[in-house]
This record gives sequence, C-alpha cells and structure tokens, in this order.
Amino acid sequence: MLNLSGKHQSPRWQAHLIGGLPMEQRKDWKLEKRTKLITLILFLLTGLITATTPNYPFPTNTPYAYGSISPSLWPQEELERQVQEYYLQWKERHLKTVLGTHPEEKFVHWNIPFREWVVEGSITVSEAHGYGMIALAFMAGFDPDAQSDFDAMFRFFRSHPSQLTPELMSWIIMGTVDRDGNAIHVDSSHDSTNAIDGDLDIAYALLLADNQWGSDGVIDYRNEALSILHAILERSVSPEYHFIQLGDWVRRSPRYGGITRSSDFMLTHVYAFMDVDSQNRERWKAIYERSLDICLDTYPTWTPNTGLMPDFLERQNDGSFHPVQGQILESPYDGDYNFNACRIPWRLGLSYLLLHEFRLFPMMNQMNQWIQHTTQGDPMRIHPGYYVGSGTEGTPIPRDWSQANMSFIAPFAVSAMVSISGENQQWLDALWKAVISDSWEDGIPFDGSEYYPNTIRLLVMIAVSGNWWLPR
Repeated sequence: MLNLSGKHQSPRWQAHLIGGLPMEQRKDWKLEKRTKLITLILFLLTGLITATTPNYPFPTNTPYAYGSISPSLWPQEELERQVQEYYLQWKERHLKTVLGTHPEEKFVHWNIPFREWVVEGSITVSEAHGYGMIALAFMAGFDPDAQSDFDAMFRFFRSHPSQLTPELMSWIIMGTVDRDGNAIHVDSSHDSTNAIDGDLDIAYALLLADNQWGSDGVIDYRNEALSILHAILERSVSPEYHFIQLGDWVRRSPRYGGITRSSDFMLTHVYAFMDVDSQNRERWKAIYERSLDICLDTYPTWTPNTGLMPDFLERQNDGSFHPVQGQILESPYDGDYNFNACRIPWRLGLSYLLLHEFRLFPMMNQMNQWIQHTTQGDPMRIHPGYYVGSGTEGTPIPRDWSQANMSFIAPFAVSAMVSISGENQQWLDALWKAVISDSWEDGIPFDGSEYYPNTIRLLVMIAVSGNWWLPR
C-alpha cells in the first residue's frame, strides 16, 4: 500500500465494531467508567480552574438559515444537556496528556478501544487533533477547563510539525501510552508530512479560540491561525486551479497533484478564512467557488440519484473532476462514498445552515430524499458506504461485517436539517434518536465504537443542537 500521503494509509474502511469484554469484566469496567464519569462531572461543576470568560459560552443557540429544522421531540434544553453529557463521556475517554510535559501538552487518542487497522505505534493523527480543538472551543462556558486544554492541544500541535512545512502538523504521531491512554513517550523522529484536513480544522479552531477568549494572552490565536492559512495556500492548494490538494507532500509527488478529497470541502471554514485573511481574500474566494463547483458538477454528472460525493476526485484535462478509479490512496473504494466522504452531509449541510448557501439545496434535497427512501426511514439501515465511481450509483459497498457505523449515520442528521417545507422532520427525529442512543437496540453504544465515529457523532451533535457558529 502506498505510503506517500499526509493521511493514514491503513484501510480504515475495514474497521468494524466488535463485541468487547466477557460479561463479568464488562460489568467491572462499566462501573469503573461510570465512577470516572461522575468524578469528571463533579469536577466540571465546581468550576475551580480560572480561565478567561468565553464570549460565546455553550449553548450559543445559533440562528440557522431559512428552510432549516431541528429535532422536534426534545426541548432545546434537553438537546443541550444531551450534548453536554456526551461531550464529558468523549473527553474522558479520548483527550489524553503527554506525561512529563511542562507546560502540559494534550492530544486526542485515536486508538481507544484498540483496533488492529490503526498504524502500529501511533497515538494520534492531525485529523483527530483538529476535531478535538474545535470541540473544546465550542464547549467553552460549559467546560471550565476548555481554554487550558485547548492551549495544551495547541502546544502539542506545535511540537509536531510537518517535515516539509513547519507551520503545519505532521499527519501522524508515534509514541507509547500507559493503560489510561496517556503518552509515556512521544517519538518526534517519526513525524511526517501534513494532511490538509487536520490543518484546516486546527486553523478554524484557532479562530474560534480568538473569538472565545481573545488573542492577548500567552497564545496569539489569530496570528497562529493566519500562519497556518498562509502555509496552506503556499503548500496545499493548487496555485493554478485553486482546488484543495491532499497535503504539502503532493509537491514532491506530482502523480497526486490533480487529486482532491471531497471531505476537505469545508466551505464554512474557507468562508471564515476569506474574512480573516484579508490579504488573500480573493484566493480564498476562488477556493470556495472551486470547491462548490466540484460538488455541483459531480451531482448531476455522477450522482443525480443520490447526491453523494466520492472520497477522492481527480482533475481531467478538460478541467472537470471525476471520481478516481481504483485505489489511489486508501482503499479500492477511493472513488466511492466511503470513510472520507461520509462527512459530506455534515460539512455541506453546515454550509447551507450557516452561510445560506442555497446553491446546495438541490443536491442536499436529493441526498435527503434518497437516503430516506433507501433505508425506509430507519437510520440503522444506513449502509457504511455506497458506490459512486466503481459500481452502480447508490449500491451498498460490500463489507465483511454486518453492523452499522456512526461515521455514516450521524452526518445525515445535519443534511436532514435542510428542509424548507419540514418534510425531513420525522427523519431528523429518527436520526437524532439513533445518534444519542447508547444501546444496540436503536443506536450504537459509545463503548462499542472507536475515535472516528464517536468524534464525528460529537461534532454532529454540536451542530444539530444549534451550537455551531462561524468565527467573526
């Protein structure tokens, strides 16, 4: 398997949910976990640690665009409580410390519970780091430790730069951890090149932090974000065609120069960058329009029935982008709706909700109609992957496991919010029920999933509850 990417090369698409421990051990483990969770809740409620008062404390109740809906079976206060409860659970399991660091460094452990498909010896990736920083910035106000933990994550980010671009982050970090997942040793000698998605999220998180706490403290969040943005433009964007590339390593691997990843089309991020990075506003605007154009061209040409996007697309000689054929980077399904593109309903859904990007409505509407029809309105029947470029559009990708995957379920809750006439209300309510469920009966238990689906679930819950906002 190729090892050129700023992205993990292990076949994440092979991951599946496993049963776990024997019953008696499971009871003991659950009791220990419940005790730790109660301790964390009590600690948060004390609010003893001093931090800058956030300007946008959770919950923010962000007004979304016309033609959007929210879950209707729960009052707003209950939606927010569900997010808070899940956030504490997520943080207790995944946010870990590098032992012996002064000042402290933290990271999102991406291999809890252990999965064989994770790169051996790795403790995190930049994708996970960006997700964690965004979550902390949004949950400030509820979490009194949000700023101190955010700063600890920033220091970890700066400790592990890309080998090619020091302003960006190595896509993978190697190390050893103790039984609680905290890092005993971090091996910086194995730091690699970057993956653009992680750096886009980290830059966005820093702008959120600037809005939350200001940039007059120890870390100048705004200038740090600008440093990342300028490096991205220099090393991870096609200078001629204005599309987002896979990472800084592409410049020395021209075979990959024409390839883009659809889940990197974070239009809300690019919109914010356009506003903040005034000297490069026109370049960010060109990136925004090119990303949107690729989506709007893919829909009628390749996915008119589903509105889905493939994981990776490649620029053709005529300037159009087609789904890649075969394994280009991660799996034989690189040209299909797989473990990267599964984030598209969330990413593009936010573009409609926050940016009023009505040009996306036909595509989002088709996506919503199709997924409801193909699952007969049951979120647990959402298949983990569908063909786009290498098979009949919308046909399930064959898997060697039978369970559903929250990476594919949760993002559709954001796209379901795009509902001008309220036609998606029952579907959205069913999706939210599945997302918040901690039972195999009508959802997927937190303990039965790894970092990726659990973290996507958290970020989706923040969005669907009405608490995702644009940095100003």
